[in-house]
Amino acid sequence: MMYLMFRRKDLPRVGSRLASVMTDRSRYVCCSAVFSRKTVLGAIQAAMSFIQGRRCTRIATALAVFATLSLSSILAPSAHAQCLPSSSSDPSTMKMRVPGWTVRKNRRYIAPDGNDQANGLSHESPWATLQANIKRVPKDTEIIFVDGDYHFDRSVYWSTTLAGALPPKVTIRAERFRGAVLRGSDNPIKRDDGLAFGLLGRVRDLEIWGLAFENWDGGGAGTILAEQDVIDLRIIGNRFRDNGSSKFHHVIYLAGGASRQMAPRGWAIEHNEAILAPGSGSFIAVRNGPHGAHNGSVRNNTVHGDGLWAMIVNDVRVQGTRSVIVVADNNFDGYFREGVIQFGNYTTPAPLNGVDSSFVVENNVLRNRSPARNAYAIWRWPEIGFGLREHAPTLRGNTLEVSGERAVSHGLL
Repeated sequence: MMYLMFRRKDLPRVGSRLASVMTDRSRYVCCSAVFSRKTVLGAIQAAMSFIQGRRCTRIATALAVFATLSLSSILAPSAHAQCLPSSSSDPSTMKMRVPGWTVRKNRRYIAPDGNDQANGLSHESPWATLQANIKRVPKDTEIIFVDGDYHFDRSVYWSTTLAGALPPKVTIRAERFRGAVLRGSDNPIKRDDGLAFGLLGRVRDLEIWGLAFENWDGGGAGTILAEQDVIDLRIIGNRFRDNGSSKFHHVIYLAGGASRQMAPRGWAIEHNEAILAPGSGSFIAVRNGPHGAHNGSVRNNTVHGDGLWAMIVNDVRVQGTRSVIVVADNNFDGYFREGVIQFGNYTTPAPLNGVDSSFVVENNVLRNRSPARNAYAIWRWPEIGFGLREHAPTLRGNTLEVSGERAVSHGLL
């Protein structure tokens, strides 16, 4: 691993290769990255030449370079960076460490000026869209959206039996962290095209990393819908801004399936940022049956803005099963008029049990600035009835804040 700290204006002097990992606008930058051995040694050599050169006195006060080499950096085949955007009052630049994407064997490229008749194998021959080329994607592939603005009047990707599906082991990512902005349409061709991703049917080991999503209508569900036989879905490090604002649609919607083996499981929603527009539903909705989503994690996400909820969890548990979901280390701070986290009962087609103690909510900041009547930090409503068990999550170590004099919680604490 190599660590570097230097002034931004000196960045070109120590190599353009390092410039590719910079994403913030701060004056001073600190990065950690895994580089190839050649890149690491080249950076050290460049730094030493500056220190020993005639302009040392001008640079010494501005440039500090220190490096440590580990076995992983010596053997690393390519650059795979983790960056620290600088802290500021803008939520989009909150300080956070985003895990790198999952590296795959193959690569395919998509660009705003691409051509679906191209081979997609390089920057020089990128595709224009993913959906038109899903049958040309081999197993174990990174699908890379190069930097730029993309405008869609259709979904980026639908996974269904009729439309076809990507093979297992696919990473869909930005070339540079949030450098690719995927914009939906105010008037999608059809209702379902209001979703950026519709993940239905069989999905295995799919990662969506480091993209920016804006202006997706939601299409009756959300920006990203996962439903039925979905295993190992990871939504990591993305930014969602002004999505789902037309009809209370959600950003990420985890729907149920026909059986426990046909509902989303083994999923992770981590290190994302969402800025909700007025009229939005929630950042995450976990919906019921016949069998609800289970065995997943929601960690290190930041949600701001104005929506109904930051997270809504419905009755999702069949008798004799466990939830096994962790919601931890998130910062949910905004105007959520139906609660920051609500455990609800919106039963279709039939009511299920509420979550059990294996649904753990811990070490989160749940701050509700809305003056609305039901603007709790966390609460349970309504009673499920029908002889079924009420929501009974494990709550610990959370910071709960609300505006006004109301209680921070209802029905749970």
